[in-house]
Amino acid sequence: MTVLLFGAGTDYCLFLISHYRDELRKVKDKRQALINAFKGASGAIAMSGFTVVISLLALIVAKYGAYHRFAIPFSLSILVMGLASLTLIPALLAVMGRGSFYPFVPRTPEMEEELAKKKGKPVRNRKEKNRFGNWIGNVVTTKPWTIIVACLVFFGALSIYSSQIKYTYDLLSSFPEDMPSREGFTIISDAYSPGELAPAQVVIDTEGKSVDLEKELKKNNLISTVSAPQSGKSNKDLKVYDVKFNVNPYSITAMEAIPDLRDAAEKALSQSGVSSVKSKVWIGGQTATQYDTMTVSDKDNSIIVPLIIIFISLLLVAYLRSIVAMLYLVGTVILSYSAALGLGWLIIHNIMGADAIQGAIPLYAFVFLVALGEDYNIFMISSIWQKKKYMPLKQAIKEGVSETSGVITSAGIILAATFAVLATLPIQVLVQFGIITALGVLLDTFIVRPFLVPAITTVLGRFAFWPGKAEVVSEKREVSI
Repeated sequence: MTVLLFGAGTDYCLFLISHYRDELRKVKDKRQALINAFKGASGAIAMSGFTVVISLLALIVAKYGAYHRFAIPFSLSILVMGLASLTLIPALLAVMGRGSFYPFVPRTPEMEEELAKKKGKPVRNRKEKNRFGNWIGNVVTTKPWTIIVACLVFFGALSIYSSQIKYTYDLLSSFPEDMPSREGFTIISDAYSPGELAPAQVVIDTEGKSVDLEKELKKNNLISTVSAPQSGKSNKDLKVYDVKFNVNPYSITAMEAIPDLRDAAEKALSQSGVSSVKSKVWIGGQTATQYDTMTVSDKDNSIIVPLIIIFISLLLVAYLRSIVAMLYLVGTVILSYSAALGLGWLIIHNIMGADAIQGAIPLYAFVFLVALGEDYNIFMISSIWQKKKYMPLKQAIKEGVSETSGVITSAGIILAATFAVLATLPIQVLVQFGIITALGVLLDTFIVRPFLVPAITTVLGRFAFWPGKAEVVSEKREVSI
């Protein structure tokens, strides 16, 4: 939560503060400058905050407890942070005024002249603002197809590579190798069967009949030993067997054997004449717990991912009044997310030597990257949407990209750095999550937001605003694309 609040909160504050600084260079009255900045930035900040809140809140429908418990505290924390950026921060700026930016105080040209005369010095020439942002704006409006094709090839290759990712639900493997629990497991595995530490328990209800389950279980090549059955204290018809694997009981291989154990138990019961065998078998132990976690998580993913996409899409349509813009804004962020998974796997597997990543990471990364990545799109596209009302679209795109590039780049670097801090921790699940999320934020910051989205907007032209009314000033001259 600390990482999320520092990163997202800084983004919201930066966007408002940068608008205020720009207005102070145009307007002498600090109060009017703040009003102008708030009008220009508050909508995008509120929309961005709602996007993250709704995405996090979608986790409340999860059946898996870790996801479900994540929803309320994290969504509320972002809501509070968003409200603070729209109430507390403006109040502080109103009190401090231009002093907020000391020693680099923004002033209007007239104020600069007055200060220079007072000091008896020549007026300083203002440096050209954001040359790099201007260059990007020119590139995306003059060569949009080149940008689009290059980005699609790059993101497409990484997205395809993400299909090679292997997942694990083995929490023990995420601990450092020198931790006592990890060392103890290694010693036991070397001296005994790997399954000695975490045997599975197969419980059956025999209904008083003789059931030879031990024979059926031993047919499985992954089983090393099966204990003699123990009867229940209050119900003698209940029999429990300790089943030890000859492979790592925390591995995917062992987890995939759980359905086979159930099938073997049901077969043995059926052969003994027991009725309704599916309700007479229970499997416990760490391996079974991990298998259930994987099963429930997969079901949650199939519900939560589409739900988040639908929620964000509806918010974007309501804010932008454009179905077309919603489609490519959501599409580019999803593409960036899948590319981040691929790039993260490239680093984690091929460079860091990990055999798999934790199974919970894709959903957590999706929630953060899609929601936070959409923030940057909203910040930039809001600027373009405002400027298109009084200038040609291509000029609006150029200025929108140039105007927002500095603050979004700063915000992206800060957000990526906060997630990258997790990579310094000893727990591998946090390391992997930090790497993938930081990479996703950087891809959004330096490729999707400045290049891909403006290039698509340029190609679509007035159609980008469909079905909303495109209040676009006609082009004075055509720019070759």
